[in-house]
Amino acid sequence: MVDMAAEVKKVVKIPVIAVGRLDVPELAEKVIAEGKADLVAIGRGFLSDPHWARKVEEGRQKHIRPCVGCHDGCMGRLVVGKPTSCAVNPASGREKDYALSPANKSKKIMVIGGGVAGMEAGRVAALRGHRVVIYEKSDQLGGHVTEAVVMPFKEGEQKLLDWYNNELGDLKVEIRLRTEVTSEIVQKNKPDAVIVATGSKYIRLDVPGADKPSVISACDFLSGKAQVRQRIVVIGGGQVGCESVYGCLSKARR
Repeated sequence: MVDMAAEVKKVVKIPVIAVGRLDVPELAEKVIAEGKADLVAIGRGFLSDPHWARKVEEGRQKHIRPCVGCHDGCMGRLVVGKPTSCAVNPASGREKDYALSPANKSKKIMVIGGGVAGMEAGRVAALRGHRVVIYEKSDQLGGHVTEAVVMPFKEGEQKLLDWYNNELGDLKVEIRLRTEVTSEIVQKNKPDAVIVATGSKYIRLDVPGADKPSVISACDFLSGKAQVRQRIVVIGGGQVGCESVYGCLSKARR
């Protein structure tokens, strides 16, 4: 909505504040530098990372936890009468309850699963002083979010994955990809604690023919593990279904 702020600024003599997803520091600075507004207001960006301003001041922009614009934890909770929180920052609104403190004893922590839950568990454990190893059976971290970022308009989710990879790297969390954990691996490494974060599995249709090779999941399609033919039926018209249709049409145009 920066253009609207710029139009208002042309006809008033008081400071004008621009709003609307301006939580990318470079974008916020550009808006002010180009004279389109005198100030920028950031709301959801401070829910996802309350230290946004301090990190910008210190030149640590890459450490800002990004808002993905989902509305689930903030506006989504408000409309059903629940306290504001944040989907990517569970401590938002619960800062006292979820405050992190150094561990009394540093432990060897094994995290099984490298999706968002596993990465967050590993990040928090490392922040508290534990030695963390994350095991992921695929060739990359991210879990189902790796399928969610396929569409070109999902840059928010991609920024979240980039942030996790950056934070885990800075915290020296060991990552072991292409490794499916077995009881033998657990016994061999002798961790003090194991965190199971193996993620969710999609529900398969319980109808005749659902097991045919031509029936694939949206996850497999979006990740490139399965291909579609020319005549396609998409069952489900939610966001995942719509993104699958978009992907099918995009491939058809190539």
